Amino acid sequence: MSTDVFSNFGALDELIQVIYQSAYRFVVLSSVSDDNWTIHLGLSGSQGRWWKGIWTEANVHQTLGKSAQDSLLEKYADSIAELFIEGELYIGNVNPTPEKKLRFTIGPGAQRPTHVELTELAPAEAADFATTIFLDIALQAQSRKCRLHGSSGIVSSKENSSSTRTAEQSVQQQTARNEVASTSRISSKAREQSSISEAEKQKKRPSPAEKPVPVIRPHKGASLANPNKKARKYQKVEFDSDDDE
Repeated sequence: MSTDVFSNFGALDELIQVIYQSAYRFVVLSSVSDDNWTIHLGLSGSQGRWWKGIWTEANVHQTLGKSAQDSLLEKYADSIAELFIEGELYIGNVNPTPEKKLRFTIGPGAQRPTHVELTELAPAEAADFATTIFLDIALQAQSRKCRLHGSSGIVSSKENSSSTRTAEQSVQQQTARNEVASTSRISSKAREQSSISEAEKQKKRPSPAEKPVPVIRPHKGASLANPNKKARKYQKVEFDSDDDE
C-alpha cells in the first residue's frame, strides 16, 4: 500500500453539498489533508450545530486492505466523490441529543456504502470552523472584485449598451429582410396576375380560323359561277313558224 495514502484522495477535497432530510436541512463539506479525510456537517437553523468526522489511514486499511495500490485508492476516491456530487448522501441517528454521534453515509444504495462517524463540535469550535470557511470564501472573492457569487451576473454599463446596440441592429436587419421579402412577394404576385390577365385576353380573341370572312358581292353583270368574269350574253333563238311557208 502507498505510504502517502491521501495523495490519491484529491477528488474528495473542497467539496460541498446540501442535504434535505425529513424536516432538516444540512450542509456538508469534504476536505483532504496529508494525513486524513475530514467531513464537516452543519445543521441549518437557530442552533448552529456542527459535527465533524475523520478518516485516517486505519479506516482506509480497514476498507480497502493494507496492500491497496495507488490506482485502487484513486479509483475508490473518485467513486465516492461522484456519489457525493450526485447527492447520494444520508445521515443516520439524527436527534437533538448532543452526546449521540451521527452516522454519515455516502452511497446508501451502493453495493459498498462509505460510512463516517460524526461527533458534535462545541459551540466555540463550530464558530471557529464557520469563521474559517467564510475567511476562505472572502479570499477567493478578491479575485472576482469581492463579489460573493462571482461576476457572471454583473454587466457593466458599457457592455450593456453594446449589447443593446447589437440587439437593435439585429432587429433592424431582420425588419429590412422582412420588407424585402414582402416586396418580392408582392412583385411576384403582380407578375402572376398580369400573366393571368394576358392569358385571358388571348383566350377571348378569336383565332384566324374563327374570324368571319366578308361576303363579296358579285359585280353587276358578273358571272355567278365566277364573279371575276363577266356573264355571257345569250341571244334569243327564234324559229320560223309553219305559217310562213
